[in-house]
Parts: sequence; structure tokens; C-alpha cells
Amino acid sequence: MTAHLTKSIRATHFMVLAFLMTIGTQVIANIGVGDVLYCTSDGGAFAGNETDWKVSRWSEQKFKFKVESSDSLIFGDGGYFANQNMKIVFLRGNIMEANRGNVSLTIRSDLRFVYSEGNLFSAGILTGTCDKF
Repeated sequence: MTAHLTKSIRATHFMVLAFLMTIGTQVIANIGVGDVLYCTSDGGAFAGNETDWKVSRWSEQKFKFKVESSDSLIFGDGGYFANQNMKIVFLRGNIMEANRGNVSLTIRSDLRFVYSEGNLFSAGILTGTCDKF
């Protein structure tokens, strides 16, 4: 596939690729194993069969979690997520995503989060910000 390219062009392609890979890893470098994030929701909504699918707003949620390993988040005591854990399934560019079954938590490099859940009986979304200490 690259046989037609000269040696200098291949070297340039390799260096550009290496540079782009470096940028990609630096974007998410602000969240790492052992970090504890404290989060507060800005807004959210929920609907379920228990309320005849009427949409209601979630009250403010405060929670914390620890990046336990490169593939695991563990939530602290209290709040909606008390003592739950999630598997980190995506960590690239400016996005980290963790999930557990039918729920998903996505955190951007600016530490904004989106939580979503959905199944046959309910659906919900929650957004907000996190701080790292």
C-alpha cells in the first residue's frame, strides 16, 4: 500500500501520526487512575411507567466517584449513585465513558458530565459538572 511512497514521505507520515497520537492522549490526561471527582447536576429529567410516563425534573444531585483502575469507576456513599460501580468502556480523545447495564456516564475533558439511563420501564438524563481534587 505504501510501496509507491518515497522513504522521506513515509517518515513524514509516521511523524505526523505519532504527533496526532500524542495530542489525543494529552487531551484526557487530566483524568487518571486514583483521581476523585466531585460532581453536581445542573439539570435532569426522568419518566417511567410508575408515573404514567409523565416527565419530571430531577432534583440537584451531588455525588463523588473514584477512578479505581483504567477500567473501573467506584461511587462514594450517598446520593443517587451510592456505592455503585461502572466499567470504563471508552477513554479516548476528550471523552471518558463508563456504563453498567442500561446506564451510561460520559465525562468530557472539561469535566462536564452526561448521565443517561433507559429500559422498558423508565428513561432519564442528568447533566452537570465535576471538580477534581
